[in-house]
Amino acid sequence: LARARIGQGDLEGARFEVATVQGALLSDPGAPVAYSIEAASVLRDLGDLAGALALLAALPKDMVPEERAQGLLYSAELLAASGNSVKALAAYEETLASFEDLPLIVARAHEGRGRLLARGSDPELESKKLVLLSEAEDLETAVQGELGLARLDLRMENRASAVRRYEQILERFSA
Repeated sequence: LARARIGQGDLEGARFEVATVQGALLSDPGAPVAYSIEAASVLRDLGDLAGALALLAALPKDMVPEERAQGLLYSAELLAASGNSVKALAAYEETLASFEDLPLIVARAHEGRGRLLARGSDPELESKKLVLLSEAEDLETAVQGELGLARLDLRMENRASAVRRYEQILERFSA
């Protein structure tokens, strides 16, 4: 009903419908996660990202792991779509760490995380991406990650940090 009301331009009516669903979800902790995801989607469409994320964060802790994973993954997708790259990356990382035994969720989380990391225009996100590379077991990849962090420091006009990082690179990788 909320989507129909949005289509009719009745945004207050849509909010009322979502509030009704939220009340029902609170009274039925065993409700399928798809209901919460759809309600969060409507809230997002109404411009209430915070409400959408709060709804997903309130999913019962004892929910079936597959369902909790879907909720967390959708939170990551909402954050990524809203431009909150750092929190989105953290949510993808949490999904990967918490649900490594769910291959479809892991694949979707890797895909979303990959898309997010490929953007790279946000300095904070770029830093996180480079840190991941610098921690790689492959020596060449680790060096490239460290060099990227030093270059990022220079771009951010943090010369002292860049010099320290270059010195650390020489110490760590001189062999």
